[in-house]
Amino acid sequence: MSTGNALIQAVVDLVPELGDDTGTLIAAEQARVLRALNSEMRKLEGEISSLGEDYQLVTADFQTVAGRSPNVYTIAPGGDINVSNFKDIRYLERVVDDTNGIYKRVIPITQLADKDYQQQTYWFDLIGNRGPGRPEGYFLRQLNNLQIEPISDAVYNMRIWYTAKFDDFLANDTETIWPTELDDALVYGTAMRSKEFIRQFDDVQPLMVRYEAARQRGLDSLQVRRDDSPHVINYQRYSETDYT
Repeated sequence: MSTGNALIQAVVDLVPELGDDTGTLIAAEQARVLRALNSEMRKLEGEISSLGEDYQLVTADFQTVAGRSPNVYTIAPGGDINVSNFKDIRYLERVVDDTNGIYKRVIPITQLADKDYQQQTYWFDLIGNRGPGRPEGYFLRQLNNLQIEPISDAVYNMRIWYTAKFDDFLANDTETIWPTELDDALVYGTAMRSKEFIRQFDDVQPLMVRYEAARQRGLDSLQVRRDDSPHVINYQRYSETDYT
Protein backbone atom coordinates (compact mmCIF):
# COMPACT_ATOMS: atom_id res chain seq x y z
CA MET A 1 0.00 0.00 0.00
CA SER A 2 1.02 3.59 -0.59
CA THR A 3 2.04 6.12 2.06
CA GLY A 4 2.32 9.88 1.86
CA ASN A 5 5.95 9.91 3.00
CA ALA A 6 7.06 7.40 0.36
CA LEU A 7 5.32 9.26 -2.46
CA ILE A 8 6.62 12.65 -1.32
CA GLN A 9 10.16 11.32 -1.20
CA ALA A 10 9.78 9.97 -4.74
CA VAL A 11 8.70 13.46 -5.85
CA VAL A 12 11.73 15.03 -4.16
CA ASP A 13 13.97 12.55 -5.97
CA LEU A 14 12.60 13.89 -9.25
CA VAL A 15 12.65 17.55 -8.15
CA PRO A 16 15.83 17.95 -6.04
CA GLU A 17 15.11 21.66 -5.54
CA LEU A 18 12.39 20.63 -3.06
CA GLY A 19 14.93 18.93 -0.79
CA ASP A 20 17.82 19.88 1.42
CA ASP A 21 21.44 18.71 1.11
CA THR A 22 20.44 15.24 2.28
CA GLY A 23 17.63 14.92 -0.26
CA THR A 24 14.91 15.32 2.36
CA LEU A 25 11.90 17.52 1.65
CA ILE A 26 12.36 21.07 2.98
CA ALA A 27 9.85 21.65 5.75
CA ALA A 28 8.62 24.89 4.17
CA GLU A 29 7.66 22.97 1.03
CA GLN A 30 5.75 20.18 2.75
CA ALA A 31 2.26 21.71 2.69
CA ARG A 32 2.50 22.71 -0.97
CA VAL A 33 3.84 19.36 -2.15
CA LEU A 34 1.23 17.47 -0.13
CA ARG A 35 -1.50 19.68 -1.59
CA ALA A 36 -0.21 18.98 -5.11
CA LEU A 37 -0.03 15.24 -4.37
CA ASN A 38 -3.64 15.10 -3.22
CA SER A 39 -4.85 17.25 -6.12
CA GLU A 40 -3.18 14.87 -8.54
CA MET A 41 -4.66 11.91 -6.69
CA ARG A 42 -8.19 13.33 -7.05
CA LYS A 43 -7.63 13.85 -10.79
CA LEU A 44 -6.52 10.25 -11.25
CA GLU A 45 -9.38 9.04 -9.05
CA GLY A 46 -11.80 10.33 -11.66
CA GLU A 47 -10.10 8.25 -14.33
CA ILE A 48 -10.06 5.15 -12.14
CA SER A 49 -13.80 5.49 -11.62
CA SER A 50 -14.31 4.90 -15.34
CA LEU A 51 -13.21 1.30 -14.73
CA GLY A 52 -15.96 0.74 -12.19
CA GLU A 53 -15.47 0.61 -8.44
CA ASP A 54 -14.63 -3.04 -7.83
CA TYR A 55 -10.93 -2.17 -7.49
CA GLN A 56 -11.96 -0.39 -4.28
CA LEU A 57 -13.74 -3.39 -2.76
CA VAL A 58 -12.94 -3.84 0.92
CA THR A 59 -14.42 -6.24 3.46
CA ALA A 60 -15.47 -5.80 7.06
CA ASP A 61 -16.81 -8.46 9.43
CA PHE A 62 -19.39 -8.00 12.17
CA GLN A 63 -22.03 -9.94 14.09
CA THR A 64 -25.76 -9.50 14.29
CA VAL A 65 -27.41 -8.96 17.67
CA ALA A 66 -30.12 -11.44 18.54
CA GLY A 67 -33.50 -9.78 19.03
CA ARG A 68 -32.39 -6.27 18.00
CA SER A 69 -35.36 -4.29 16.69
CA PRO A 70 -35.03 -2.50 14.37
CA ASN A 71 -32.20 -4.71 13.18
CA VAL A 72 -29.98 -1.79 12.12
CA TYR A 73 -26.17 -1.58 12.18
CA THR A 74 -24.30 1.71 11.81
CA ILE A 75 -21.35 1.73 9.40
CA ALA A 76 -18.91 4.32 10.78
CA PRO A 77 -15.72 4.70 12.81
CA GLY A 78 -16.51 3.11 16.16
CA GLY A 79 -19.92 1.98 14.87
CA ASP A 80 -21.46 -1.49 14.78
CA ILE A 81 -19.46 -2.00 11.59
CA ASN A 82 -16.24 -0.19 12.40
CA VAL A 83 -14.89 1.33 9.16
CA SER A 84 -13.67 4.84 8.40
CA ASN A 85 -13.78 5.07 4.59
CA PHE A 86 -17.19 3.63 3.69
CA LYS A 87 -18.69 4.75 0.38
CA ASP A 88 -21.36 2.22 -0.59
CA ILE A 89 -22.26 -1.41 0.06
CA ARG A 90 -21.87 -3.96 -2.73
CA TYR A 91 -22.58 -7.30 -1.07
CA LEU A 92 -23.67 -8.68 2.28
CA GLU A 93 -22.84 -12.26 3.20
CA ARG A 94 -23.44 -14.63 6.09
CA VAL A 95 -20.21 -16.42 6.94
CA VAL A 96 -20.57 -20.05 7.97
CA ASP A 97 -17.77 -22.14 9.47
CA ASP A 98 -17.68 -25.72 8.33
CA THR A 99 -17.60 -28.52 10.87
CA ASN A 100 -13.82 -28.61 11.27
CA GLY A 101 -13.36 -24.83 11.17
CA ILE A 102 -10.58 -24.96 8.56
CA TYR A 103 -12.38 -22.86 5.96
CA LYS A 104 -15.52 -20.83 5.60
CA ARG A 105 -18.49 -20.65 3.25
CA VAL A 106 -20.49 -17.53 2.52
CA ILE A 107 -24.20 -17.20 1.86
CA PRO A 108 -25.19 -14.01 -0.01
CA ILE A 109 -28.03 -11.93 1.40
CA THR A 110 -30.62 -10.35 -0.92
CA GLN A 111 -30.32 -6.60 -1.42
CA LEU A 112 -33.58 -4.65 -1.62
CA ALA A 113 -34.42 -0.99 -2.02
CA ASP A 114 -35.80 1.08 0.83
CA LYS A 115 -39.10 1.38 -1.07
CA ASP A 116 -39.45 -2.42 -0.96
CA TYR A 117 -39.32 -2.28 2.82
CA GLN A 118 -42.05 0.32 2.87
CA GLN A 119 -44.21 -2.05 0.81
CA GLN A 120 -43.82 -4.79 3.38
CA THR A 121 -45.95 -7.40 1.61
CA TYR A 122 -43.61 -7.23 -1.38
CA TRP A 123 -40.58 -7.29 0.92
CA PHE A 124 -41.76 -10.41 2.72
CA ASP A 125 -42.68 -12.10 -0.55
CA LEU A 126 -39.05 -11.65 -1.58
CA ILE A 127 -37.33 -12.73 1.61
CA GLY A 128 -39.97 -15.23 2.66
CA ASN A 129 -39.75 -14.65 6.40
CA ARG A 130 -41.85 -12.44 8.70
CA GLY A 131 -40.61 -13.57 12.08
CA PRO A 132 -37.16 -13.78 13.75
CA GLY A 133 -34.72 -15.95 11.85
CA ARG A 134 -31.54 -15.99 9.79
CA PRO A 135 -30.59 -12.90 7.73
CA GLU A 136 -32.48 -12.93 4.44
CA GLY A 137 -32.54 -9.38 3.11
CA TYR A 138 -31.03 -5.96 3.67
CA PHE A 139 -30.98 -2.38 2.51
CA LEU A 140 -29.03 0.76 3.31
CA ARG A 141 -30.78 3.59 5.15
CA GLN A 142 -29.51 7.18 5.46
CA LEU A 143 -26.27 6.36 3.64
CA ASN A 144 -24.61 4.35 6.41
CA ASN A 145 -27.25 2.44 8.38
CA LEU A 146 -27.53 -1.20 7.34
CA GLN A 147 -30.92 -2.73 8.07
CA ILE A 148 -31.11 -6.54 8.02
CA GLU A 149 -34.36 -8.49 7.94
CA PRO A 150 -35.81 -10.38 9.62
CA ILE A 151 -34.86 -9.69 13.23
CA SER A 152 -32.05 -12.10 14.10
CA ASP A 153 -33.00 -15.11 16.16
CA ALA A 154 -29.34 -15.68 17.07
CA VAL A 155 -25.87 -14.17 16.63
CA TYR A 156 -24.71 -14.51 13.01
CA ASN A 157 -21.28 -13.81 11.57
CA MET A 158 -21.62 -11.37 8.71
CA ARG A 159 -19.34 -9.77 6.13
CA ILE A 160 -19.92 -6.70 3.99
CA TRP A 161 -18.10 -5.97 0.77
CA TYR A 162 -18.06 -2.21 0.31
CA THR A 163 -16.50 0.36 -1.94
CA ALA A 164 -14.15 2.62 -0.03
CA LYS A 165 -13.28 6.27 -0.39
CA PHE A 166 -9.73 7.32 -1.10
CA ASP A 167 -8.43 9.21 1.92
CA ASP A 168 -6.11 12.18 1.40
CA PHE A 169 -2.44 11.36 1.79
CA LEU A 170 -0.74 12.64 4.93
CA ALA A 171 2.93 13.43 5.41
CA ASN A 172 3.49 10.26 7.41
CA ASP A 173 3.65 6.48 6.98
CA THR A 174 -0.10 5.86 7.21
CA GLU A 175 -1.10 3.33 4.57
CA THR A 176 -4.06 3.99 2.29
CA ILE A 177 -6.04 1.88 -0.17
CA TRP A 178 -4.75 3.92 -3.09
CA PRO A 179 -3.89 1.39 -5.85
CA THR A 180 -0.11 1.08 -6.09
CA GLU A 181 -0.47 0.47 -9.83
CA LEU A 182 -0.83 4.25 -10.20
CA ASP A 183 1.94 5.33 -7.81
CA ASP A 184 4.31 6.23 -10.66
CA ALA A 185 1.69 8.34 -12.43
CA LEU A 186 0.86 10.06 -9.15
CA VAL A 187 4.52 10.88 -8.51
CA TYR A 188 5.19 12.15 -12.06
CA GLY A 189 2.02 14.27 -12.00
CA THR A 190 2.98 15.83 -8.67
CA ALA A 191 6.53 16.43 -9.92
CA MET A 192 5.11 18.24 -12.96
CA ARG A 193 3.04 20.50 -10.75
CA SER A 194 6.11 21.22 -8.63
CA LYS A 195 8.27 22.01 -11.66
CA GLU A 196 5.65 24.45 -12.91
CA PHE A 197 5.48 26.11 -9.50
CA ILE A 198 9.24 26.72 -9.40
CA ARG A 199 9.07 27.80 -13.07
CA GLN A 200 11.27 25.07 -14.51
CA PHE A 201 9.05 24.72 -17.54
CA ASP A 202 11.67 23.06 -19.73
CA ASP A 203 11.62 20.04 -17.41
CA VAL A 204 7.86 19.56 -17.61
CA GLN A 205 7.67 17.94 -21.05
CA PRO A 206 9.93 14.93 -20.23
CA LEU A 207 7.90 14.35 -17.08
CA MET A 208 4.68 14.58 -19.11
CA VAL A 209 5.87 11.74 -21.37
CA ARG A 210 6.71 9.58 -18.36
CA TYR A 211 3.43 10.51 -16.70
CA GLU A 212 1.29 9.46 -19.67
CA ALA A 213 3.12 6.14 -19.99
CA ALA A 214 2.80 5.42 -16.25
CA ARG A 215 -0.85 6.48 -16.22
CA GLN A 216 -1.80 4.13 -19.05
CA ARG A 217 0.26 1.30 -17.61
CA GLY A 218 -1.41 1.74 -14.23
CA LEU A 219 -4.95 1.85 -15.62
CA ASP A 220 -4.28 -1.26 -17.71
CA SER A 221 -2.99 -3.09 -14.64
CA LEU A 222 -6.03 -2.04 -12.63
CA GLN A 223 -8.32 -3.35 -15.34
CA VAL A 224 -6.59 -6.74 -15.20
CA ARG A 225 -6.89 -6.82 -11.42
CA ARG A 226 -10.57 -5.94 -11.60
CA ASP A 227 -11.25 -8.62 -14.21
CA ASP A 228 -9.57 -11.18 -11.96
CA SER A 229 -11.81 -10.34 -9.00
CA PRO A 230 -14.05 -13.30 -8.09
CA HIS A 231 -16.85 -10.89 -7.20
CA VAL A 232 -16.74 -9.43 -10.70
CA ILE A 233 -16.26 -12.57 -12.77
CA ASN A 234 -18.20 -15.23 -10.92
CA TYR A 235 -19.89 -14.27 -7.70
CA GLN A 236 -20.71 -17.63 -6.13
CA ARG A 237 -24.27 -17.69 -4.87
CA TYR A 238 -24.69 -20.47 -2.34
CA SER A 239 -28.24 -21.23 -1.23
CA GLU A 240 -29.51 -21.94 2.25
CA THR A 241 -30.08 -25.55 1.21
CA ASP A 242 -26.39 -25.88 0.33
CA TYR A 243 -24.99 -24.49 3.60
CA THR A 244 -27.11 -23.90 6.68
